[in-house]
Amino acid sequence: MFDVEKYLHRLGYAGPVEPTEAVLRELHKRHLMAIPYDTGSDLSTRPLPDNLARIDLDQCFEEVVVGGQGAYCFPLNGLFRALLAELGFEVSRISASISTGTTFSPDRLHLFTGVRLDGENFLADVGYSGPSFLEPLRLVEDVQKQYGCSFRLAAGTHRVLRRKARNGTWRDIYRFAFQDRDVQHWDGFSSLLSDSFSETVFRGTNICCRATENGHRMLAGKRYLEVVDGVETVRALTRPAEYQTVLESVLGGRPAGPRKNPRDQPR
Repeated sequence: MFDVEKYLHRLGYAGPVEPTEAVLRELHKRHLMAIPYDTGSDLSTRPLPDNLARIDLDQCFEEVVVGGQGAYCFPLNGLFRALLAELGFEVSRISASISTGTTFSPDRLHLFTGVRLDGENFLADVGYSGPSFLEPLRLVEDVQKQYGCSFRLAAGTHRVLRRKARNGTWRDIYRFAFQDRDVQHWDGFSSLLSDSFSETVFRGTNICCRATENGHRMLAGKRYLEVVDGVETVRALTRPAEYQTVLESVLGGRPAGPRKNPRDQPR
């Protein structure tokens, strides 16, 4: 059963709970540090429901918050959005398409949370499958810097979120219209996922990631990406023992059994 006190305890948070920007930022970062994105978890490898956004909140809470599993964007952001709503934040569902490096996936492949607070709009996303923002971003065009990385939102019919590591170049993350979507927006989308992933390098690849105090750690197959104070490094983990150690560390210290084969996965 969804329980705010248990949720806050899972995040290691015992501070104020009023709907303020400071509380939003703290909860967002703690969530990314505490609960991993993981396409190899039991929850992530089950058959997809017809509507990805229509999650069983109590079941997801028991498996992710209480049980310690990771998940993908729809359960993770669905849980966090419910927590924010319980605390009095004004929240919305935002649909996005993910950058593939050369183009964008179909809309509805990703879902994150919009937050309206003191007359400003914020982006909150605790379920993206790679390094992104640790604290919510304002919906403005100015460059916003966090822990050595830079972010900016290009304006247009669709806004494009871009990220630059301290030692990298600007890269697209996803594009979206900042518009509240009803869950019916995702009706029938699951059946289109296979086509969306057929040309991507991530098809059939286990992905897990979790934030740190000053960066991010991500495993995509044997490819390990780490961001520390904005400096990004990538290397291949060729030794099984090293891979297992890093995997368990990214998953939060939990023993990691054999990785399940991920199905086509929303990001």
